[in-house]
Amino acid sequence: MLNSIGGFRSASAVAERAPGRFEAEVLDAWGYHRRANGGYLLAIAARAALAATGREHVQVISGSFCSPVAPGRVELAVEQVKGGRVDQLRLTLTQDARPALAALVTVGDRPAGQELWPGVITCPLAPYEVCVPVRERPGLLEQVEVRYDPDATPRAPRGLGERPELRAWVSFRDGSAPDETAVLLAADLLAASIHRLGIDGWAPTVTMTTYLRRAPAPGPLGVVVKAGLVADGWFDETADVYDSAGVLVGQARQYALVGVKG
Repeated sequence: MLNSIGGFRSASAVAERAPGRFEAEVLDAWGYHRRANGGYLLAIAARAALAATGREHVQVISGSFCSPVAPGRVELAVEQVKGGRVDQLRLTLTQDARPALAALVTVGDRPAGQELWPGVITCPLAPYEVCVPVRERPGLLEQVEVRYDPDATPRAPRGLGERPELRAWVSFRDGSAPDETAVLLAADLLAASIHRLGIDGWAPTVTMTTYLRRAPAPGPLGVVVKAGLVADGWFDETADVYDSAGVLVGQARQYALVGVKG
């Protein structure tokens, strides 16, 4: 059942209370076990940054997650650090007067789509039709459909020693088209890539930086996540997000804890 206020755009909306001060309502439906998804919180922060500046496009958002966020009201304070061709902002999201997310955000004009060097040009996912849907259950998977590439699911057939890479298509169950802030959600939506190594448990993100390259085309988003070094209780993970046309629309890197229980 979809949340009553209708879709991701409404679920991540912000309301201005004073210059540089915003409020938002974090919904239980966009997280797990009463913990809001990190990409969802970054989307809320991105909307506050756009509203504070009147700009069209978030280019980069880098967030440090200070404490879990439960369903309920949050407050956002936005401070401009630099203006000009781009605006650079410092943003703090608090809940019950407790800092939960500290972010640096760069916003500017919408990209024109001109490329000097195309970089990654081929979406490596299997076709949407052959990918395996995850069973719907309360929380994020009630809002978003996830379909894993059969060759890159969270559960590797041989466990430890498998390449820590996951690939999946994601789409909103209400049929709404993704916007740029949906790319922030998608980049943090899949299971932790270290599950492919047979490492279970919650993998809380401590810090995450995402580049939003352009607005996605309508349709599902393709997501590829890969772990880098896994050591000393920490791992780094990259995420590439493609739109339905196979265009790279977002890139992210996060640093997270390994296998936390509970």
